[in-house]
Amino acid sequence: MNYILPCLDEFLFYIESNIADIVLVNETKISQEESNYHFRFRDYEVLSKPRNNHGGGVAIFVKKGIKFKNSSILDHLNLESICIKVEMDGKDLLIATYYNPPKKNLNEELFRLLLEKRVPFLVGGDLNANNLSLGNSYDNESGKILEKMTLDHDLNILNDESLTTEKNRLDLFISSVDLSNKFKNFYVDTSCPVKSDHFPIHIELNFNLKIINQIKYSKLNLNKAD
Repeated sequence: MNYILPCLDEFLFYIESNIADIVLVNETKISQEESNYHFRFRDYEVLSKPRNNHGGGVAIFVKKGIKFKNSSILDHLNLESICIKVEMDGKDLLIATYYNPPKKNLNEELFRLLLEKRVPFLVGGDLNANNLSLGNSYDNESGKILEKMTLDHDLNILNDESLTTEKNRLDLFISSVDLSNKFKNFYVDTSCPVKSDHFPIHIELNFNLKIINQIKYSKLNLNKAD
């Protein structure tokens, strides 16, 4: 996103227009005080983990009515990440947003902890993991770590070879193998009107989410706005 406050109204209109159920946001670049004040919305509940006004920060927007819990499984790692647990077709699903700054290596422990839970999981974010196998022009250490993890643990990297910035594929969704047959649609919105140096990724998954206080379910539309 690269500083969310100046375009907050446009951002909200965009995710509401796209009927997004869950939205993962990186680089909010706001303080804790700003987060507490501005992240109050009629249609979305927000979990926010700011860094400061100068960089970083992550958030998850969840449409009100969807049953979810904040998961503390990743908290002790002190990463720019948030994890939630939702109910998918009667089973648990972990969804995490993760921002890995350019000068840090990808944290393998995050994925190991998710794998140890032995439930389906989905991680989305700007991982700053450059790898030739992803169609990027060079490898970096995070890219090598990501490639090794996907091979060792049979993880899925979701991308249809679309660029997520003007030149690279830095924004990725990574899932456990047991979600392989759940993905219905993927696209990168290069025409998004919200000002950002990254393009939002849209993912549609073909399963039902538990809705609070209603005897009905909702298909999951998951957005990653960076």
